[in-house]
Amino acid sequence: MLAIFKIHQNQKGLISLVTVLVMASAAVALGLAFSAFGLSEQQHAYFDQSSSEAFYAADSCVEEAYIRLKRNPSYSGGTLALTGVNCNSVVTGAGSSRTVAASSTVLGFTRKITATATLQGARLTQNDWTEYEGF
Repeated sequence: MLAIFKIHQNQKGLISLVTVLVMASAAVALGLAFSAFGLSEQQHAYFDQSSSEAFYAADSCVEEAYIRLKRNPSYSGGTLALTGVNCNSVVTGAGSSRTVAASSTVLGFTRKITATATLQGARLTQNDWTEYEGF
């Protein structure tokens, strides 16, 4: 009778051990899932920031082209070096109508803007501003 009682106690210990192992595995899996989600969110924020930097650099390039057009109506565009970012602008048009196409790339994210303006002497009036695909 005593031997049967010992076997029964050992089985209870084995069941407890298996239960603890299953619970620990579930906790580790849950922790890894939360870590992966956190890293994914961090990467998304990093990409969003890079894309925004490219957008604002392209927008700054359009504004710089406007300033240069006011000073020199024959300005045709160029490269603008910003802090850690470059952007390119191309100015087309004749007479009082001008189109500025600007683009900037930050860490593989390219943002492109076109803007049309009317230039009358030193006065420049923006008519249209569009961010678009293709350049």
